[in-house]
Amino acid sequence: ARYDLSSLGARGAFLQLNVQNLFDKTYLGSISSRTTNSAAVPGFSSAPAYNIGAPRTIQASLHVEF
Repeated sequence: ARYDLSSLGARGAFLQLNVQNLFDKTYLGSISSRTTNSAAVPGFSSAPAYNIGAPRTIQASLHVEF
C-alpha cells in the first residue's frame, strides 16, 4: 500500500507499506536440485536444497524526493 504525502505539502514524497507472507503460512522457497555428480566433487552433496520461506514480515518506508 502507498500513501501519497503531497496532500500534506510534501511534494514527491510517499509512505509505503509492504507485507510479505500476509497469512503467515509455512512454505518452501529457493528450491534447487543439483546435477553435479557428488563422487566427482569431494565434499559436495548432490541432494536437493531448499530454504524455509520468510515468516510474516511488515516493512514501512518513506520515500522523499529533493
